[in-house]
Formats: sequence, C-alpha cells, structure tokens
Amino acid sequence: MYASMPRISYSTRRRLIVASMNTWWQSTFSRPTTPRNKVTIAAIRALQIASNPGGNQHQTCTEDTRTELLHDIRTWAEDPNSTKQIFWIADRAGTGKSTVAKQIVTEWVKTEKPVVPFFFSINAADTMTNAKFCSTIAVKLAELANFGPFRSTLAEVLREKLTMETLGFEEQFQKLVLGPLQTTNKRVLLVIDALDECDKSGRSELLSTLLRNLDKLPMTKVMITSRPLPDINQKLHNQPAVYSRDLQGTGNPESTTQDILRHLTHIFANSHNLQHLQHHVPRLGISANGLFIWASTAGKFLEESLDPDEAIAGIESMNGLDDLYARIMECAIPQNDAHSRATVCFILQTILAAQRPLSVSEIQRLLNKGKVVQSVVEALASVLSGSAQGKPVQILHPTFQEYLTDRDRSGIFFVDVNTGHNSLVLGCLEALSENLKDLKTFINEDFPDLRSNSDQNWRPTQETLDGNGPTVAATSRPTTSIPSTLAYAATFWPNHAIASLTKGKGQEEIDTLEEKILYLFKNHLIQWFELVVLLQGVYLCIKNLAALEKSIPVSPSTTTSLTEKTSERASWCRDGHRYLQYHQVGIEQGSIYVHRALGFTPKESLTHKYYYNKYADRIPSVKCGIPSDWPSHQVLSGHTYSVTCVAFSPDGTRVVSGSGDKTVRLWDGVTGASIGDPMEGHTEGVACVAFSPDGTRVVSGSDDNTLRLWDGVTGASIGDPMEGHTEHVTCVSFSPDGTRIVSGSWDCTARLWDSVMGASIGDPMERHTSHVTCVAFSPDGTRVVSGSWDNTLRLWDGMTGAGIGDPMEGHTEHLACVAFSPDGTRVVSGSADNTLRLWDGVAGASIGDPMEGHTSYVACVAFSPDGTCVVSGSWDNTLRLWDGVTGASIGDPMEGHTSGVICVAFSPDGTRVVSGSTDNTLRLWDGVAGASIGDPMEGHTRDVRCVAFSPDGTRVVSGSGDKTLRLWDGVTGANIGDLMKGHTSSVTCVAYSPDGTRVVSGSDDNTLRLWDGVTGASIGDPMEGHTSHVTCVEFSPDGTRVVSGSGDNTIRLWDGVTGASIGDPMEGHTSSVICVAFSPDSTRVVLGSWDNTLRLWNGVTGASIGDPMEGHASYVACVAFSPDGTRVVSGSFDNTLRLWNSSSCVQQTVIETGSFVSQVQFSTCGSYVVSEGRVWDISTSTPSLMKDSSVIPSPSFSPIRFNHENHVLEIYNSSGLIFPLPNFEVSEWVAYKGRIVMGSGDGRVMFVDCAHLV
Repeated sequence: MYASMPRISYSTRRRLIVASMNTWWQSTFSRPTTPRNKVTIAAIRALQIASNPGGNQHQTCTEDTRTELLHDIRTWAEDPNSTKQIFWIADRAGTGKSTVAKQIVTEWVKTEKPVVPFFFSINAADTMTNAKFCSTIAVKLAELANFGPFRSTLAEVLREKLTMETLGFEEQFQKLVLGPLQTTNKRVLLVIDALDECDKSGRSELLSTLLRNLDKLPMTKVMITSRPLPDINQKLHNQPAVYSRDLQGTGNPESTTQDILRHLTHIFANSHNLQHLQHHVPRLGISANGLFIWASTAGKFLEESLDPDEAIAGIESMNGLDDLYARIMECAIPQNDAHSRATVCFILQTILAAQRPLSVSEIQRLLNKGKVVQSVVEALASVLSGSAQGKPVQILHPTFQEYLTDRDRSGIFFVDVNTGHNSLVLGCLEALSENLKDLKTFINEDFPDLRSNSDQNWRPTQETLDGNGPTVAATSRPTTSIPSTLAYAATFWPNHAIASLTKGKGQEEIDTLEEKILYLFKNHLIQWFELVVLLQGVYLCIKNLAALEKSIPVSPSTTTSLTEKTSERASWCRDGHRYLQYHQVGIEQGSIYVHRALGFTPKESLTHKYYYNKYADRIPSVKCGIPSDWPSHQVLSGHTYSVTCVAFSPDGTRVVSGSGDKTVRLWDGVTGASIGDPMEGHTEGVACVAFSPDGTRVVSGSDDNTLRLWDGVTGASIGDPMEGHTEHVTCVSFSPDGTRIVSGSWDCTARLWDSVMGASIGDPMERHTSHVTCVAFSPDGTRVVSGSWDNTLRLWDGMTGAGIGDPMEGHTEHLACVAFSPDGTRVVSGSADNTLRLWDGVAGASIGDPMEGHTSYVACVAFSPDGTCVVSGSWDNTLRLWDGVTGASIGDPMEGHTSGVICVAFSPDGTRVVSGSTDNTLRLWDGVAGASIGDPMEGHTRDVRCVAFSPDGTRVVSGSGDKTLRLWDGVTGANIGDLMKGHTSSVTCVAYSPDGTRVVSGSDDNTLRLWDGVTGASIGDPMEGHTSHVTCVEFSPDGTRVVSGSGDNTIRLWDGVTGASIGDPMEGHTSSVICVAFSPDSTRVVLGSWDNTLRLWNGVTGASIGDPMEGHASYVACVAFSPDGTRVVSGSFDNTLRLWNSSSCVQQTVIETGSFVSQVQFSTCGSYVVSEGRVWDISTSTPSLMKDSSVIPSPSFSPIRFNHENHVLEIYNSSGLIFPLPNFEVSEWVAYKGRIVMGSGDGRVMFVDCAHLV
C-alpha cells in the first residue's frame, strides 16, 4: 500500500518512522493519568507493605518488670556518642523478647520519638520473609511527623524508578531507606522483632545489608530480638557495632523470676475471677521456669476458664509449656470426645496451613463451616488471637505451633498441617469455581476494562514494556471490590495444592483434588488469570504453575486413572505457565489483555483449544504466522538492546544476562519470567557475566573498562567497580572455589581479582599480542585458558597468573570463545574462522580436526555438565550441538533467533540450553535434542522487508531478505504456489498493478522484476538500469507504466507490461529516492527523497516539471496526489505534513503533526488528509477521528496498524482497541480493510483478520 523505505538498516528505519505515532494514540484514547512529577504521599503509600508490621498480637511489659533491661535500651537508644548502632537481644523462645520490643515501641510512640517497628512472625507469609521490609519501613518513616525531607526524597526516588517492589533487598534498602534518611537530621530507632521467624536467606540479607550500610546513618539505631540461632550468631557475634544481651540477665536468673512473679501478680490482681487466688502466684512462678510465655499463657487460660479454682489446681504442678498446652486443648474440648477433638484440630490445621492469617469469616467460607469456627477460636483465646469480627486469627506464640505439629509432644492433639493444606486447596478451588464466572459482579467502576473493549487503562512505560512488574500507577489501582476470600483463593491455591499432593494422600483424596484442579483449568482458567492480573500476581502465578506441574502425588498406591489425571493436570500447568510467560509483557498492563492474547496463542495449546471460541467475537482471528504449539524455546524479553552474555546459576534456578543497554538482568531459569528490575551501574554496554560457584554472586564486565559484583539472588550491587583494565572488559570467569575472578580485555591482558574484596591480584597477565576475548578457569582452579584476536589460546597459572607453555595455534582467525570440559582434560574454542576446535587442557595440543558446520563467526561455546556434549552459537543465527569428545556434529542446527547468537550456557542438569542474541532476546532450548516443538513455520528464511495487498484484497505478496517473493491467500493466509525466485539479493519493495494481474519488485541487486500476480510466475527478464539498490516501486493508475526510485538518486520509468525501460533516468535529487506516487491521470510522478525535497516529473516522458519543492527539515517519507491531481501532500521525519500546488510546486499549507509521518493519503472528497489514523482538515489544519465515510480515502482503507513503539496492534475506531503482539518481531506490515499482514525478522508472515472488530 505504501512505498518501501530506503536502506540503511531496513527494519530499524521502519521503526524510526513510526516511533512517535504513539503520542497521538495515547492522547486520544488514554485516560488522563497523574504525571510523574505529581507523585506525592499517595504514591508512597501505594508501596506494598506488610499486613501487621507493628506486632499487634503482642503486649507491653507489666509495670516494674524488665526494668534493668529497659533502662539499658533507653540509655543506648538516646546516647548520641554510642558507637553501638545495633542492640541485639538473643534468648530462647518464650522469654518475652517480643514483649520488650513492644514496650520500647509503645514508649517511643507515646513520647513522639521517631520509631519504626517490624515484627516478623510465622503467622503471615509477608512477615516470614524480608520482601516487604524496606517498603514497610519507608512508608512508616514517611508517615512520621517532621520527616518532610524524607518524604520529598522518597517521592523523588519513586519518580525515578516506580517498580521498587521488585528490586533486590539491598538496593531497596539503599533507595527507600538509606538515601532518604541521609537527608534528615532526626534520631530514628528501628525495632526488628523475632528475626528468627524470617526465612534464613531473608534474615541473612537483612543483617548483611544493615552491617554494610548502618555506618552511613549515624543518627539511626536498630534494636533486634531473636532466638540465638547459629546463622544469626555468626552475623552479629563480636561485631564492633553490636551490643548483645539476653533476657536471663546475663547470669542473673533471679531477676527474670522476680519479673515473672510481678507479671502474674498483675494478672491476678486485675482479674475479678482470679483475685482470690493470688496466693498461688509463687507456685506458678516456679512452674514458669523462666518462661514469660508460660506465665502469660497460664494467666490468659485461667482468666478464660469457667472454673479457675479447678483449673489452677491442674496447672500448678505442670512442668513446661507442653503440659500447659495440653491442658488448654483439653479444656477447649469439654466432652473430650474424638469428634469434638477432630473438629478443633481440623480448624487448627487450617489456621496453621494458611499462607496469611485468615479471619473467622474467611475460614468459615473456605471450609464451609458455620459458628463452630468462632467457638473454637474463642475457646482457645489464651493461645489464639482474632476472635473479634474481621480480625485475623493468629497463633500468639510460635511455641504453640511447635507443640501442635510435633506428634511426640502433642499426642492426641497432633495437628497435621498437610491435611490443612488439602482442606484449604479444596475450599479455594470451590470459591474460584463459584465466583469466577461472575467476576464482573465484584469489579464495577474500578475496572472498566472488564466491562468493555475500551483501552483507556493501557499505560505503556519503559518499565512495563520491559516486563519488570507493577508500577506505582498499577499498584495504586483499587482492588477493594474483590472479596478477600476470593483474592486469597486466587493467589494461594497452587501453594496448598503442591503441599497437599506431595505429602502423602490416599488415592481417593488425590483423585478428588486432581478433578477439582482440572475443572478450574477447563472452565475458568482465563477468568482466574484475569483475577491474578488484577491482584498483580503474574510472576508468582508463573512460578507456582511451574512448581505444580512437577508435583507428583505421593500415595500408597497408583492407578492408571490417577496417572492420567496427574498427567493431564501437569499438561495444563505447563500450558498455563507458558501462556502467562509468553504474553507476560502485554497482560500485565491490564486484565482485559488476558483473553485478547488468545488470538496470538499456538492453536494446538490447551488454552487456545478450550477458550478461543468463547472469545472469538472479541479478538482477532490469526490465519497464519504463529507456531502450532508452544516452541521448545522460551523468549525472555526485557533488554532494550542486544543481549551480549548469559549464564545459568549453579542450581539452574536463575539466569543472568548482560546487554548493550548497560544493564544486567536476572531471570527465572525454569519459567523464563523476569526477576526484579535491571541491575544498573555500568556506564557502557555489558560484555560478559558469570555466576559464582555457590550462586550468591554475579560478576559482570563492561565496555566502561570495569568489572562489578552483584548479589546473585536479589541483584543488588556489591561494593565499588573493580578498576584496572585500560580498555573494554570482554570476558570474566569465577574460580571453582569462588575466591578469584579472571578477566580479559581489549588492552591485550588478562587479570586475576579477589572476588570478595574486589582487589586486583598480582600484575596483568601479558603475553597476547592483541585483544583478549575469552577466558576460563580449569575445574580445579589451577589453570586459566585465554583466547585472543592474535588467533591463539594460552594457558596460565590460576593462582599466580604466570604463563604456561607455548601458544596453542590452529585457528586462522581471531578467537571468540573458550571453555574447559568439566574434568579439565579438554578445552573447546570457537573462532571467526567459523570453526570450533578441541584441545588438550593440560598440554595444549590440538585434538582432531576442526569442527565445521557454522556458516559464520562462532561466538560462544559451552560444555554440558557431563562433558559429553558441546553447544555453540554463531552469527549465522543458529546453535549447534557437538560430541564433546570426538567433535562430531549432533543433529541439525537449532534455529529460532533472528540475529547472531552470542552467548550460550547449559543448565546444571544438562537438560536445557539458554542462548542470547543480538535480536534482544534470550531463548531456552531442549539441551538433549535441540529440536523445536511443533510444525515449522512456512514462509521466508530471512526477514520480511515488504508486503502488499492486491487491489481486491484476495492476495498478498511479500518480499524478503532471502531474495525471494511469496504469494499468499489474502483471506486465509495460505501459501500460493512456490517461492518466486530470481533476484540475487534482498527484495526491498513490491507493488501490485491496479488490476491485480502483475507484481513488480525491487531489490538490493539493483534490478526490478515483473511477476504474474495470480500464479507468481516470472515475466520477462530483470529490468536493469539502476546502479544502486531499488528503494521504491509503483504502478501507474492505468497499469501501463512502473516508476522506481533508487539509492543512485534517480527514478526510472518502465513499461508496466513488458518491463522495458522508458527514456533516460530522471536525475535531480542529491540523495536516495524514498517514495513515489503517480497522479490520478498517470501523467505525472511525484517523488520524495533523503535530500528533504520533493520533485515532479512527467509520467510519460520522464521530463522534470518545475523546481524542487523545498521546505521539509528532514527526509520525505511519503507522498500522494489529491483526487483531482491539483495538489500533492508529503509527510516527513520533521513531524509535518505539507501541501503543495502540483502545477506551480509552491507550498500551500504546513500541518504540525507532533510525530513522524510515514503514511499519507487524501480523502475521497479532497478536503482532508488521512495519516496514521488521524484526519486533518486542510482548511484548519486540525485533526479528528474518522466519522464520515467521505473522509475515507478508498474502499480498501484499513483502520488497523501495527505500533512498533509499544509492539501492539491498534484499531483506531471509536473504541480504540489494542492487542499486544508477543514474540513476533515485525519488520514490515500492510493493512487492507479489516485485515493486516505482518512480516517478521525471522521470515514469518502473520495474517490477522480483524474485520469483525472494525
């Protein structure tokens, strides 16, 4: 439909032309949103915080107890000269640590001193990890009085990067807490209670971060309480900044006993039911044995007892908590019958299995139980909180949970948490099945995207397009209309299912659960995914489905029926997680995009088979262009420039990648989902990355001449840049013991580094005579191999850096990559000579012949973990597998990338390969077979550079970088005939004759060709005359002539039937011709050029008409005549449309469009110009939407376009529909009425029918 663009990176040029079309689209259809510079306290509060960071379940100290300890804490906290910034209280469970913490927090709040608490607790998932620690602390600090500078700085941080919840822990701390606190001069106390109830890796991160950063906050002190666990002791013991105390008074147990007696006396004196029993206090104090939790629980139990006189007699002689808890359980079951006991344990197991504290009403709904839940919670009020309406039910102290779940201790009161998981998963699935079909009833005005096809919620930003998780705008979207029970069920049912299936159940129970899961998948999967999007849980859902897929039921027996159900459930889990991962970037923008993604989903996938027809009237129909089934590789999209390096973590759970966009990224190694935000710090492109052997650190090397260390789990930066190289760092590797790093550089040297301190070890390793491009440690760490542009490899001592032996010679071009075999006996190398070679890893001798197969530069190599296989990646866009001992080729090339493969790695188990490419993507492959899954896509073998519809829309022609053209059925997308071969270089432009019987093509081989527009047969000889590539072609309206433009700065006329040249070249432009158009009567031709001008020519003789039409400030991308031929319109990269008198060549009107103009036509009435879906009134130069059919330029006009900026299909009708397009790198597109055809960079062609949506 439109002329092709000139050369100079074809697909990139197309992208540039359409890059800013997005501006008008969003201004027309997007709901106004709060500008970034308006982020205030509302945005700060939108940060996700823990549900109960203040420890509401805890009490303060009884008066006159813990006086010495509290005095010491107060003195320490308020001493401005103390060098101890951390006060650590460590003691066994039940000694009252949390009570002391609560006391200090309460005192400081009452006296309006700045204090922020975080009470860890096993009662809730968000207080069992550090995930919400930093955001919670930041929000609570921002809410303090007189903390204006903190709020302002935090708001600035949020304006800079709005996806704070997905950052690594230390980076969160630095951005949300450290930086803003440094702007204040206020003394602050942070209270961190029950650190031992945080998961082990989380508390390790937290303590490490505090110890590394607290010295930068001299006005901040931190109080920590915990049990004295070994890992915590190791971090805090003997630290100069830490003051340690225990609650037994450091050798003075009498003090603790006296405090317990005071506490019991207080309870008895203030309870009407217990005042007459105060003489029992001394005996109870002895029974407490130094445990405040015993005394506190006993007191609550007696207060709740109907007959405290009888109850106290039963507990006075008790020894320890177990006896007390057993008595409490006995009293909660008055008849002490098996049925009542089972009911109580059933409710307790549910409370313990819950992933967050559930209220009584939530438990009732999920278990389908009535008032009995309230009765049980009230009966256990001495050990449970939450009997009040709407309050979460929680275990008051972890020692009660430890008692219940230890069969040896609890006996008949043993609580099987796994059975609780089974009860909850069934309840969750039932809640989803009942409510998802009516999801719209819960989501009203808050979520208009579920009620209509409106796209007013689409807010693409760089962060969201990179797939980095929710922004503040997203997290602040209201979810209050979603019932809490439904939200819980949608989020946590997979967790309960995994626990239930893998902990041993009877066959009947497993059968029931598998059936319930399959019912959800087959009936409500899309609605569940929509709810997951609304709850911002896509990444968690991907991980949970991947884990559930691998969950094998544990049962005393198995049957064929069970196996079939389990297999089917696993298939659905795999399909569901691939669906979310495949479409993740798009669907995270809003729930409406979940079902819109169905049209672009492989047709053999379960999700497409079960759900496409249900939504067919609301989504496009894709005729061809997508794989029939999920591909064997997964595309990991997120970097904005070429992926230059990639590596698996040692356990295979994570992938790290580096890019020319200057960032490093972490990915889930199984699902392919992105983890956190890009790791920023380098000032130039990242060239190389490597994981440490224990997976805790990542090292990266960059074109900024430095190396950097990162946390391998969170992505947080560690220390300062490692400086020493004087040119780009090209390669890095950890030693097997993780203590050293070796790097190579363009400065012709390699260097050894201390991986902990980041300091250089010894002098540079200097022997190569050109750039060092690759390095690797031997498995025992005693040797290093390096490869260079001097075409050689060298061996070095891995401890000292001394050279070993002579150069290893054999390659005829420079080295690109090297790797040791796992046993250290072999080295494999890849080179720009297109070959790989095997070498003796000790002596350096060559093994066998070169390994040939790639047709271009071998950029990367890796051994499989068992050393039997080698994978290589090349600039021929493929990967190959080789025998790791003999060097023989294995199987066919692994095809899928659309540009050079420059990094590869095996997973630790050898079953997967990850590859990175200059097409900006990573892909996961089967590491054994290397084969794609599903049918191969028919089409071109290289990028599609031009497409055009026939005038009647029944056929499409495409041209490609593979030198061929193809004909396609314009309705079904089916191939017509064979490839149209003849050009000797890339096909750059195509056009149909007005009657559709002929096609003309232009090529980089400087020729044009005519083809039969129905059969694809070649017509005549090549049309030769141009001396450079052909950039554009067009038939005259009467079909008798063809006009072409070229990089030789000329245009030519040709006979449209025979192909014969007409006249001499039309010369006048000083740069390439970009676009051409005939006048309606075929007598004149207008063309636009790279020299920013237009020219008119006689369309019959080729003679020049008038002077150049000058005015554009950038090159002219498109031109068109008015219907009466009296005017010409041109569009340009200078963001303007210009109207010209076609007789005098004088400029008449300039229209400022605000964005690049690449397509333009006159309306049928000639009073309007139509460009990029906008209609411009020529008389007023104002834009509007198309509302009148007289404005439409032709019957074949299409309101569909592809937006390169946001990678979406857009239908610019009154609704403004948007459809994100996954995993299809569009290089060219053309639309006709309600259809659009897109060509991709890998040669595929996609036909999309949107006629029912226009």
